[in-house]
Amino acid sequence: MSPTRRNAVVLVGSGAVLVVAVVWRVVLWTQPREYELKSAVVTQLDVRARSGEIQFVHPKSGRTMLVAADHIPEDCDILINGERATLADVRVGDTVAVRGLVNPVNQSVQPEWVHVTRLSDAPGPTTTPAAAQKAP
Repeated sequence: MSPTRRNAVVLVGSGAVLVVAVVWRVVLWTQPREYELKSAVVTQLDVRARSGEIQFVHPKSGRTMLVAADHIPEDCDILINGERATLADVRVGDTVAVRGLVNPVNQSVQPEWVHVTRLSDAPGPTTTPAAAQKAP
């Protein structure tokens, strides 16, 4: 094989590898990615439309970010303090950890689970002062 022909084959082969690599990266880039946030706050919630929004501080940039979910699936696992709950039990202002899929093409978000950590209400006294006194 002549050196010119060999160079042409190497050049065409290198170009083909480069095209395949670029196509592969584009395909990967367009696939939904799974993300998990450890701490966010519910800022909006529409139970009927099954949509909501959370706010969190980006761990790398320190910027406050908003993420909206236009549709929270029926099978989204929702826990409040470790107990099964429904979307109707979640409140604006709740602190949540969430995991979901983010589609980089259209920036849509689909939550997979939402775990609410809610401070329990301070319990009232269990006995009255009169009941706490010993009987004579």
